[in-house]
Amino acid sequence: MKRCGWVASLLIGSLLCWAPTGWAQSQYTVRLGDTLTGIARRHNLTLEQMLQANPSLRNDPDLILVGQKLLLPKGATPSVADVLATPLPPQVQPRVAISTTRRRPAFASLNLPTVGRPGNREGGSKRGSGCAKDKEQKLRVLLPEGNYGQTLQDYATFFWYIPELERPTPVEFQLRRVNSQGQLGELVHSETFTSSGGGIGSLTLPATAAPLAVGQEYEWSLAVQCGMDGMAGEPDAWMIALGRIERISPDNPRLTAALAQANLGDYPAILAEAGVWYDALQMLVALRRQNPTDQELLQDWSNLLGRIGFSAIANQPLRCVQPNPRGGFARCS
Repeated sequence: MKRCGWVASLLIGSLLCWAPTGWAQSQYTVRLGDTLTGIARRHNLTLEQMLQANPSLRNDPDLILVGQKLLLPKGATPSVADVLATPLPPQVQPRVAISTTRRRPAFASLNLPTVGRPGNREGGSKRGSGCAKDKEQKLRVLLPEGNYGQTLQDYATFFWYIPELERPTPVEFQLRRVNSQGQLGELVHSETFTSSGGGIGSLTLPATAAPLAVGQEYEWSLAVQCGMDGMAGEPDAWMIALGRIERISPDNPRLTAALAQANLGDYPAILAEAGVWYDALQMLVALRRQNPTDQELLQDWSNLLGRIGFSAIANQPLRCVQPNPRGGFARCS
């Protein structure tokens, strides 16, 4: 343990604090609900700086584990709250291997909140499926039938399915706060990108946006602009689908302990058992990206989508639109 004078100067009465040795070594211990984007932002770093310091995460920054120690680049400035909230963890052994365990079939016990929210998780135009090549296919946001899901993460990832489109088409993502009366509030983030559809897409909230607040509900929407300029009012001009997300408190010792002892391959099932929909989906997609031919992961994916009635799109390719650490978007299909 080392004295942390720079923190003491910020505390009332010039109290001295004791910080874990890891801080002196520029280390950070991953906690429940952390994302690499959020860790970087809290320490006045960019995602690219974190990836340079932790190159093993460059292939997929989503694959971080509770209790894992990450290197913080020189000059990182953690907040007082981060220092005080970071305990000395037990030694965490590598847990990145994917193996069959008793938890693998746990998607059968997916525990989702019995909450219903307004909106439509499947969207077409007013007269059909807009600019989809197959008019039987619809835009879908990957959510349970209640149109609502929970996350532990500060910078969550949102998933959708866009059917193959007639041409490359502008797509707009929006995230808005929902007030206590259930009404839409301020716009938190928006992005517009071009897509040809034909698969599962996703977007992770970037560091330029404020982190999701614990206990706050948000509505997110995806709008495919099928019409040409000047045709926004036409019945077939838009395909729109939307859903809700709420960040729940990561102060969950039982779930923290379960994940801290788990193999990475067990994370999706453990999160699904806990009812944390967005995080279970995100981790399973990340594992699939790293292991595209793994039949157990493919079966897990099919089972999870089947639980929300979307088994028909389980074989669609992963085509994600992720923020690029250097700016802009990067396809990872």
